[in-house]
Amino acid sequence: MDTPINQPAQLPPPLPGQSAEADLQLELEPQGEASGESRTLWPSLPKLLRWLGAITLLSSALTFLVGNWMHTDELLRYGQFLGLTVILSACGWFCISRWRDDKGARTFFALGAALLPAHFAQLGAMLFAKMQGEATFNGKLRAFQFEALDWSILGPTLGIALLVLIPLTYVGFASMARPQARKLTLLYLLANATLLFTVRDPNAVALIGFALLGGLFWADRRFFASQGAMKTWDGIAMRTLLFTPFALLLGRNLVLHGGQSDLLISLMFTTLAGLFYVGIPRILQDNEYRGVPRIIALAPAFAAWFYITNALGWSGNDVWIPAKLLPCALIAVVMSTRMELMAAVTRRIAAFVAIGGALTQLLTVETPISSLIAVGTSLVVILGGYGMRERWIFRTGLTGLGLGLIYHLRYAADLYQGPWLWISLAATGATVLLGSSYLERYGRQGFDRVRTLHRKVSGWK
Repeated sequence: MDTPINQPAQLPPPLPGQSAEADLQLELEPQGEASGESRTLWPSLPKLLRWLGAITLLSSALTFLVGNWMHTDELLRYGQFLGLTVILSACGWFCISRWRDDKGARTFFALGAALLPAHFAQLGAMLFAKMQGEATFNGKLRAFQFEALDWSILGPTLGIALLVLIPLTYVGFASMARPQARKLTLLYLLANATLLFTVRDPNAVALIGFALLGGLFWADRRFFASQGAMKTWDGIAMRTLLFTPFALLLGRNLVLHGGQSDLLISLMFTTLAGLFYVGIPRILQDNEYRGVPRIIALAPAFAAWFYITNALGWSGNDVWIPAKLLPCALIAVVMSTRMELMAAVTRRIAAFVAIGGALTQLLTVETPISSLIAVGTSLVVILGGYGMRERWIFRTGLTGLGLGLIYHLRYAADLYQGPWLWISLAATGATVLLGSSYLERYGRQGFDRVRTLHRKVSGWK
């Protein structure tokens, strides 16, 4: 039967058992690619919101510490910050108990633990004001100054803060890395305890910082680096959180003292070297890119050693160039041991720095000691290149050795013009005769060994 043009076509009857609610559900349900995009996009949205919320809360804590907008007394000021920490943990408990949202709860609990360094920094400022006085605190920022409180107020404040913060810190670590929560909490509290020290001398603070940084790196390698659960994103986040007290200690004293201490600046460059050598490669998934930040780490590592030599007063003497550069070469060699793709490049940089430093010393300070340094450094580089079978390093060492021996010949020529002329001539004549006898007996064997060594070196990488 034909359908008239002006009348709409009749729809087929609904399937048996299909209700109107089912029809509405079919209309509302996204189809095809739209449905797949929705399923992919929706789990990412809460995750993005959690990151944005966490960053905002941490920014508020930083603003609270350095801002000059809160014109209240010290006790009320700290009480408000302690209340914020308790509220964050309470929000985590609400998420897990009422909404059964473990991800949001873990985020709130972890943020409560992340705020612990800010608490200890404020408590440390209170102790400093009581024991040293705010007049000696440099007074660069109002946020760093606290008025002295009486012990009858300060003592209970410290006790209440510790009673509240220690359990919240343990809950934060347990929510993210339960098997290692006790060790993480203990190490975290010990690291934060350095913020309670009333020492403000920049050199003393730098020494404390070096000890703290070394201890944290050792503990991380000893207890957590080999644990599979600590290699996940949650585990890496908790391991990184251990270093936040050190970062706050360093940042606070850099703001207060600036460039007054070479040791403090050296600590800053050491931190940057550790960040590029250990921190960034830890979060990179592709092994091909891990060598790039480790190569970059050489620059702050060298700068850290330069400032240490300045603090030790090694600049300006006759051997200041090798004292600065030769240890840098050793640092590069040590750092190359954990590299894979960039190890050969790093060792070449080390050889170039070592030979370059020795020859620079020889050209600027022309003394026999400089010549001995050049020859000795070159021999070490030659042996290193031979042991590692790296042609470029081996030939770099030979070049330095040749230039160092040339200076020895020049020094011998100067002796001819001195009062020891007859001894110089006698030594030269005896050396020439001994050399001729050696070549007569072992010359051919020696040349054969040189050719064999040349072929062997040419086959190295």
